[in-house]
Amino acid sequence: MGWIISIIIAVVVVNIIIKMSETGKTKNAIESNNTYNSFNYQNWIEDEYKKKIDEFNEKQNDDNFETGIVRDIAIKGLIYKTKKAQKTAEEIEIHSRIWLEREPRNKYDKNAVRVEYLQDNIGYIDADDAPVIAELIDRGAIIDAFISNKIGITLPYLYADVYFYFRKLSPEATLSFREAEEIANELESTIRSYRQQQKRYLKQIDNNKIIDDKEKELKATEKLVKFKEAENKAIEKYNQHCDLYRLENKFQK
Repeated sequence: MGWIISIIIAVVVVNIIIKMSETGKTKNAIESNNTYNSFNYQNWIEDEYKKKIDEFNEKQNDDNFETGIVRDIAIKGLIYKTKKAQKTAEEIEIHSRIWLEREPRNKYDKNAVRVEYLQDNIGYIDADDAPVIAELIDRGAIIDAFISNKIGITLPYLYADVYFYFRKLSPEATLSFREAEEIANELESTIRSYRQQQKRYLKQIDNNKIIDDKEKELKATEKLVKFKEAENKAIEKYNQHCDLYRLENKFQK
């Protein structure tokens, strides 16, 4: 009977040793795989960075392109983002590529430029630099941006280098674009003036200062119609100039 118990104990011990050996191998394989993946990811970041910098350097040596670099732009607003975005920012590496997106309808800043990494919004370009980047995006520049510096671990301070280039425009297209900008500014001024007049008119109605005056009402309606016609013509002309500009500047963001 004793020898049977000894055999059972021996079998159990052997099984335990085998399982421990397999567990150790699995653990080593996982650790090795994680190291491999981490190494590959670092290499991928550097390869992408080098590739884009090489492309930029080629454009710098091409007389058909205008190029430039804006260095160490601060990325702000991370503290207001989600926990996921904060975690993403904590894990981001130097030379990681980021994407810049305009937010022209942002109620706080018409020049707002959103910063995205792996489809997460991790903040905004600092307000002092945003107008420059916004103008580059609006002009159709090709933009490649990378994390240039990272200070701290939890809610780190992030900085970016922005490389940009675009094809030089012909004198005709440059003139056309300037005219389009002037028209846009004039249109914006006209709309602002119209809205101020409209507010005054509506305020008068609220205060019962206009009482059953059909003639005034008719004139006001005519003004609104004429303004709308003028506005549509200005927008049409503006779009024509922009189409010419886009035709000349064939590269897309």
